[in-house]
Amino acid sequence: MSRSLAAATLISTYISHKAFQPPNQKVENPTVGGDEDKWNSPVLEFIEACIKYGHPALGIYHAYLAYTYPSPFLCLNPQALNSALFTWSPQSILLLAATTVFASLRLASYRALGEDFVYQINKPAALRTTGIYAWMQHPGYTAVVATWIANVSLLLRPDGVFGSVMPVAVARFGNLFALCHGVCWLVWLAGVIPPRVKDEEEMLKKEFGGEWERWAAQTARFIPFVY
Repeated sequence: MSRSLAAATLISTYISHKAFQPPNQKVENPTVGGDEDKWNSPVLEFIEACIKYGHPALGIYHAYLAYTYPSPFLCLNPQALNSALFTWSPQSILLLAATTVFASLRLASYRALGEDFVYQINKPAALRTTGIYAWMQHPGYTAVVATWIANVSLLLRPDGVFGSVMPVAVARFGNLFALCHGVCWLVWLAGVIPPRVKDEEEMLKKEFGGEWERWAAQTARFIPFVY
């Protein structure tokens, strides 16, 4: 039983949940896409709904298991649990820290852009080049991908919360499911983020011209000092 780990898990889940939600309402007529915004598809809306409701549920249940481990009452498959995830360990510390840090980075990008941070591609009131945007052009993307990876590594795994609610016969295939899930998400992200970034950069270059070009030449796109 670890009250502190349960509390840390709840805090991490809350911060991540905030980072996964749009900070502002949709724009009626975005600069790119118009009424038929290609980045506002039914598939994306379904994924957003799964994250909105499924992620908090998994996080809360993980906190419950950490609080009651090693003898949780509400657990279908307790023998599947990895003690390193439900007690203080290098693994649990690393994953919770990564989740909290990168989710906080995402929230920092929300604060920096204010009302200009929308899920559609829309001209901002001004080009932000200070604060976190003095170092990175797209901190929101870096943060949300890293936050997702950290959450999946903690919650969607056969020896964690996800495996604990599956029957033993199904849990045997947990590693295969986790691998397929990860590959599918990476393929989806690879197909969505690069073209979206391209559209954003073309819009910013068109709207701000030389100001954007000078800023883009002095800053990294996703990882400071790397790329």
